[in-house]
Amino acid sequence: MNKLLHTLFFSAIVGLISGCNGSSSNSSTNTNNWNLVGGSIPGSNIILNSIAYSSGQIYTGGSLDVNNPAVFNFINSWQITGGNYLPNPYGVTEQVNSIAIDTNKMLYVAVNATTPGSFGDRPTVGYLASNAGNNGSWLILANESSVPDNGGINSIAVSNGTAYAGTGGYDLNNNSYYGHVYSCAGAQNPWQEVGGESVPNGGEVYSVILSNTGSVYAGTGGYDLTNNSSFGSVYVSINNGNWQQVGGGATPDSGVVTSLAISATNQIYAATSNSNVYLSTGNNSWSVFGGGSLPDNGSITSINLSTNGLIYAATNNGNIYAASINQPWQLVGGGGMPDGWYANSITTASGIIYAATQGGNVYSTSIIQ
Repeated sequence: MNKLLHTLFFSAIVGLISGCNGSSSNSSTNTNNWNLVGGSIPGSNIILNSIAYSSGQIYTGGSLDVNNPAVFNFINSWQITGGNYLPNPYGVTEQVNSIAIDTNKMLYVAVNATTPGSFGDRPTVGYLASNAGNNGSWLILANESSVPDNGGINSIAVSNGTAYAGTGGYDLNNNSYYGHVYSCAGAQNPWQEVGGESVPNGGEVYSVILSNTGSVYAGTGGYDLTNNSSFGSVYVSINNGNWQQVGGGATPDSGVVTSLAISATNQIYAATSNSNVYLSTGNNSWSVFGGGSLPDNGSITSINLSTNGLIYAATNNGNIYAASINQPWQLVGGGGMPDGWYANSITTASGIIYAATQGGNVYSTSIIQ
């Protein structure tokens, strides 16, 4: 299950999502400013969960033909990276959930596998693979082992050859969520737990980002069945020390933290399932960004901090918005995604925003530089 489906579950229960069937609630509005990148990606039943840009190439990953994990790259046309699906050691339904690229252009992907058995018996496990180039072969890291908590990987980040994986799952036997951040420094090296323990609030880790000093940030959350409410926090581990809460407390709207971004000066932006983006500077208290909630009140699936200083935020209602500290949220591209779905992941590069959708397409439009 990808991280958005978890978020949809949380938000649907608390009545916050207007488009929880997955299609855009306003897909019939003006969409003339969004352009389909490279035409349709070859294959059927494609879902795209993540997108990244590096050295003039777009990479996007998800699932192809229902249960095959795949990454595609685009220069002049779409190609399947590595020439084939990713390794499928579990032989069951799998999908790419997150992509990261390091400074050496090594591509890392998190693959989640839904395994047979009861919901309390490892329904989803995650593993990490890497590829040295478009024509290279995929290599499963960490001695070809899944993450130690047997959860799915929701997000990955990479620095200096070490990959960091944010994980999570729900244990029906104990009616509780769990989440960790693990690091892995190569194919033959084992997983190492970051922060010495699971994240303190008992939630899943939905987003992982790294500071320029090597600190690890984790965006977390879950749903409290007892109180019928969601919860979310951001934590940081400095020099692999214990987790510390960022922003002086949980997110003000109690939403699940679905996506994180960080500036060069270590300002932290946290997007929630309750349609808000919050900012913490110097670990000060959270302040709402963009003057308030996003206009369509959708659950935020992905945010990106562009070089133009704006935050871009995609929602499960199919829209993408932009805002700055002093300017309110504005709709990007004139309307929702043309395929009627929402963007699971967005990225910006060279004055263009790219959006990978649940419908299996990549769209782009120009942004202000």
